Amino acid sequence: MTHRVLVCSLWLGILVMECAAGEPSPRTDLYGDPLPEHAVARFGTVRLSTYCAGVDLSPDGRLIASGDGFRGIGLWDARSGKLVRQLIPKPPRRNGQPLPVWVDRVAFSPDGRSLASSGSPATGGNGVRLWDVDSGALKHEFDVGASSAYGAAWSPEGSRIADVREDGSIFVWDTLSGEKKSEFKQPEGKPFSVAFSPDGRRLAVGLSLDSKNAASGSGCSGAVAIWDLETGKIERSLTGLDNFVFSVAFTPDGKQLVSGDWSGTVTVWDLADGRPVGQMKTDSYMVCSVVVSRDGRRIVAASGEAIEVWNAATRKRLRRIRTWTNFCNVCFSSDATSIVSGGFRVNVWDAATGQPRLAWPGHSHVVASAAFLSDGKRIVSSGDSTLRFWDIATMRQTDSVEARSCPPAPMALAPDGNTLATAVGKGMVRLYDAATGQPLPGGQLDHQADMVHALAFSPDGQVLVSNAETTGPAASERSLGTRMFFWSREDDVFSKNADFEYPFACGIQFAPDGRKLAVAGFGRIQVFDWPEGKKPVLDIEHSSTACKPTFSPDSRLLAIGGSDEKTRDRFVACWDLASKTQKWQSEQANTLGPVVFSPDGKLIASADQQGHIYLRSADRGKRLATLRGHNDYVSCLVFSADGRRLLSGGQDTTLLLWDISSALKQKE
Repeated sequence: MTHRVLVCSLWLGILVMECAAGEPSPRTDLYGDPLPEHAVARFGTVRLSTYCAGVDLSPDGRLIASGDGFRGIGLWDARSGKLVRQLIPKPPRRNGQPLPVWVDRVAFSPDGRSLASSGSPATGGNGVRLWDVDSGALKHEFDVGASSAYGAAWSPEGSRIADVREDGSIFVWDTLSGEKKSEFKQPEGKPFSVAFSPDGRRLAVGLSLDSKNAASGSGCSGAVAIWDLETGKIERSLTGLDNFVFSVAFTPDGKQLVSGDWSGTVTVWDLADGRPVGQMKTDSYMVCSVVVSRDGRRIVAASGEAIEVWNAATRKRLRRIRTWTNFCNVCFSSDATSIVSGGFRVNVWDAATGQPRLAWPGHSHVVASAAFLSDGKRIVSSGDSTLRFWDIATMRQTDSVEARSCPPAPMALAPDGNTLATAVGKGMVRLYDAATGQPLPGGQLDHQADMVHALAFSPDGQVLVSNAETTGPAASERSLGTRMFFWSREDDVFSKNADFEYPFACGIQFAPDGRKLAVAGFGRIQVFDWPEGKKPVLDIEHSSTACKPTFSPDSRLLAIGGSDEKTRDRFVACWDLASKTQKWQSEQANTLGPVVFSPDGKLIASADQQGHIYLRSADRGKRLATLRGHNDYVSCLVFSADGRRLLSGGQDTTLLLWDISSALKQKE
């Protein structure tokens, strides 16, 4: 008996160790996190997976806070990457009407017990909120609903919060009582950022001196105003910058100030005389965030494409970390050993080496495209300048190919399943062997353009159509400098046989019978006879730019997602191509993403920007099921060949595989 118990204990121990080593268990993904209802697999991870504009690390290094837009605030375990809590603000109101919730920036108090969040001018009235970190309870709202706050900063002792507003107001609040302590009005320019001095006696406010063009960053200069909080007057103005100042930070001794502006420049100022003592030019056209390490030895700047670490004394760049920060701030850990950044996901970096401290296989940017490979056992996805191959059964990434393109990179799989095309580099498309991921000989197509927006193979695989943004003499203001390119296959080599001026296209698709070609772009979807048609046989106007058309398997119907030009109502619509009439139209609450037919033509799947996927009947558009699993915009949908599975990819950098029969059993 003892022997049997011992054997059973050993066997159970082995099972536990295998699970701990990363093997998936029922209803969980590879990392042990639960799968959403009706999902059978997840590729990538939900850990630290959120599209966020702001991040901060708690003083004790245990929690990461993220400003997650309409999803509110995420609190994450800094060691495991697991989501600890989601804080959802109540919608602010103005004139009795609810306003959208949006959180851009977050900041922990010096003692780590409270968290400040601020909203965005785009939403019209999200001010500053103060939260209790342990309970998640809302402690104070500072003028929420009146105007939007661009950012908030804690005083060194934690008793005050300062914020700057879109109307030029500067507020200082008492964090204990919630009362307003001070209010100033910026006499010139529009404030974008704020920071307390280390002694708490001054405020630095980053400015745009031309508020009319501040949103676009064009035609405006920048400055920093140093306010004396005791007198309520501007002590000094730091001027002469080429663009508006999006971020400011004092050095620990309070003698210098660092500013980051929209020209991609980091400037270090001497506060004694107000003159710049050094400038560092980043590799980007903008600087979203600057931060100084607590020991004052390093300066970190975040741009749209990278994090750059500089020696504060010599102004020499120490390293460049390539990551898609996208208007997000960065922060140092208290001991200056780690850097936390946001963007398409939260990342934690080793400050000394630039290597990730928390890393999982998967995309670091929105998943733009995905496809089932011909063996039925693997999938391929693109998005963050890489192609990634996944084993369906194990949910493991089996291979990755560096495409070196500007994400999100379009991808197309040839109908025979043997050839992959994806954008690489500047205006280039490269062809790969879908089975091995190796580049094909002669498989590089030069568009002589800046960026490739869309790709599609013809049903016979002999033609590749692409849309690219061109430069030089071919560019024109009217067409946004874009063209359509047609590449023909001969002896397994593609060569260009035609190109012509055509507006931006976010989606291209051939009809399965090869007789029609649909192109979607700004406010219009056009259907052409293929290959002879030069004028559209069907021209559908709408006001959406994210609409990708899809043909039914019998090539008789065209499904689209769009929005009404007058009412802005979003919808999914199905058109009969023979009669050129709309067969049906169904409402959909949020901005639309992709639309796709099932292989048998009986279902249409569509998605929105809040991560919902809808299954509808193709004959009438009736909603049959809703799939909820992505935490943000769903960017691609594709059915398996047998129609039993649906693969989705999103802005949360993950892919989900759904069981269609299970989903259809639920009641809408």
